[in-house]
Amino acid sequence: MIKKISKNFEWLEFELLQEFQNLNHFVSLMSPPTQEVILAKQVHSCQVKRVYQFPCKELVCDALSTNAKNCPLGIKHADCQAAILYDPTRHAACCIHSGWRGSVQNIYRAAIEHMKNQYQSSPADLIFCVGPSLGPQSAEFIHYQTELPKTFWKYQCRPNYFDFWTITEEQVIECGILPHHIEIAKLDTVTEGFYSYRRDGTSDRHITGAKLL
Repeated sequence: MIKKISKNFEWLEFELLQEFQNLNHFVSLMSPPTQEVILAKQVHSCQVKRVYQFPCKELVCDALSTNAKNCPLGIKHADCQAAILYDPTRHAACCIHSGWRGSVQNIYRAAIEHMKNQYQSSPADLIFCVGPSLGPQSAEFIHYQTELPKTFWKYQCRPNYFDFWTITEEQVIECGILPHHIEIAKLDTVTEGFYSYRRDGTSDRHITGAKLL
């Protein structure tokens, strides 16, 4: 990822998205004004909603998509994964919130299917990027046998700790995303100084956002 700084704002950008001049995106390193982006009421679901204009009423879901220009989408997160799906062929984008519950429900598959249905996106065209999130050294699940499906158990990297970065990568590849179209930051929110609810018990939130130009 690439760090950017302006007078009143610090953010990260994905390397894979640098070539697309008609897409603005960011992962905030501080809490930006929330009125500048469209945010959902996130409920750890696999619901994806399409946004047609800015502003819009609050939507209850965990992923927002649009093909409308100047319609800024945002996801709040601290430890959970926040991802951007971008289709440069159809010029459509989706911002996705995925905690472990989202991974269990495979919200990424739901988002990719949504992009196919709403914008006729081909998975092979999609760019998929995930910012800072809970890393394998911090993702402890002492009750994993009741919380995580058995298909996830092979991703246990040491007793009770799980590699959700690899889970995510394999989920989206299974849906048709090409490996060279995937950027997972592999920056651990717990150990690398990002907002972390798991570390602190309470936390501000980062916002990952995308806007089509």
